[in-house]
Amino acid sequence: MTTWAEVALWQGSLPEADPGRRVLVLPGSGYSVDLPGLQLPMRALALAGWQVPGQRP
Repeated sequence: MTTWAEVALWQGSLPEADPGRRVLVLPGSGYSVDLPGLQLPMRALALAGWQVPGQRP
């Protein structure tokens, strides 16, 4: 079996986030979750109580 991606909680996720509210962010090739186009929406979701897993670099 081939592993395509590893998923982990984004470093900006809050530990008290509701595990029932989860959104998965999958960045494209050459664009990481550290860039503003994904980081800002992910931060907004985290502050709204969502768990934000993302692809591990």
